[in-house]
Amino acid sequence: MKVTTHGGLSVISAFANGIGAAIGINLPLDVEFLDYDRKNSVAIEKTLDLLNRMYGMEYHPYVRVRSKIPRAVGLKSSSALTLAVVLGFFHYHEKDLVDVPAVAAKCSRANGTSVTGAIDDIYCALHGGVTLTDNNKDEMLIHRPVKERDVLVCYPKNVRRVTSKIDQASIKNAANSFEPLRRLVEDGFYYEAMVLNGLILGNILGYNSEILSYLLRSGATYSSISGKGPAMFAIYDNHEDLINASRNFPSKRYEVIMTRLSNTKAMVKFN
Repeated sequence: MKVTTHGGLSVISAFANGIGAAIGINLPLDVEFLDYDRKNSVAIEKTLDLLNRMYGMEYHPYVRVRSKIPRAVGLKSSSALTLAVVLGFFHYHEKDLVDVPAVAAKCSRANGTSVTGAIDDIYCALHGGVTLTDNNKDEMLIHRPVKERDVLVCYPKNVRRVTSKIDQASIKNAANSFEPLRRLVEDGFYYEAMVLNGLILGNILGYNSEILSYLLRSGATYSSISGKGPAMFAIYDNHEDLINASRNFPSKRYEVIMTRLSNTKAMVKFN
């Protein structure tokens, strides 16, 4: 069995008050459930252990992961992985798929990859498009399709930002700054919310202002930091601007990825 999910960009980071939003990008993650006697990663083992306890199972496959989503840079790799494992477990045992998002959020908390449960990222990886959620209640408030625009993503090669180690207290202290972002998303101003969200968090957690300045001068319609970072994104309406921005990127210390916003849903295939 093979499960494919996708990464995303932050629209609203839920650390401040539990309201989160994300937007899908075309960076896939594939997992295969195999009958091999091999050890999984700690996060996968914790996820499977919780699922087995919840449903009274003894299911211990080897989960092989192949991913184009960079890890620990703010592109939703952990949520895409947790969702893929939960979705595969549910399909294999023929469980009610309506429970997948809430169970995946519970697993994200249990496996240590998320403080809030990241159900905004989970719904985004499941459905694509834009999602707005209440992570305090594990509920989806809005899901809408998006125009699949060109995106450049960049991140420093040797910097990772693990959720459990970020300065959450300072983010919570800035909760009032995040309040208007929900209304922006509700009114369809997703990209404006993304920009403001990234700049608020960037000023708390740090970011490279020279790279952001380059992206804004390269023809990007919108550019900011994706959530906690360190990844930055730029959205383009002119494909040539995207190509030139990637070709002329000013730092060799950064990885640069060209992709697109995406409405692609998670997929499950049986061998």
